[in-house]
Amino acid sequence: RGGAEEAAGLRGMDKGRSSGIMLPMRLIPLLAMLGSMLVAHAKYADEDSHWQKAYPAAPAGQKRVVIHLETQPDESAWKIEVSVGKVMETDGVNHLGGGAKIEEKTVQGWGYTYFEAKAQGGMFTTLIGVPPGQPKVTRFVTMAETGPVRYNSRLPVIVYVPEDMEVRYRLWKAEPE
Repeated sequence: RGGAEEAAGLRGMDKGRSSGIMLPMRLIPLLAMLGSMLVAHAKYADEDSHWQKAYPAAPAGQKRVVIHLETQPDESAWKIEVSVGKVMETDGVNHLGGGAKIEEKTVQGWGYTYFEAKAQGGMFTTLIGVPPGQPKVTRFVTMAETGPVRYNSRLPVIVYVPEDMEVRYRLWKAEPE
């Protein structure tokens, strides 16, 4: 064998023995896996995260709700629907809703989208007669919805809402026939 093979650490490869250079090669998959775990963990940390630089802070009287979506194999088959509302005591018979509006906005200079919910007008209710003795029911009353929007796990879904409102969301997936 030539001296070039020995200098490159290839000595003994044909006999199934590993040389000193093979030990680091075996560690590469392990190091790559550990590195990806650290990146995945840092990706979803809200403190000191890169996404916070792009989105404005919540104005007075509002809060910023951040939804981190999990990575999916085929994200084009997924949609997210955001709902804004309040948990209220209702009569359990009539349906309530309205009272807010959600607008999709773009962060200037970044191109990222976010949603801003604002209370507006009054709520609507159906006028079904309530039977005597009907117990009150506490439930989430949807005041506004976005409708299905694009699923993108690389960016968080940001929703600004009044402090007295909640944000809930549904995930939709198109299944193959």
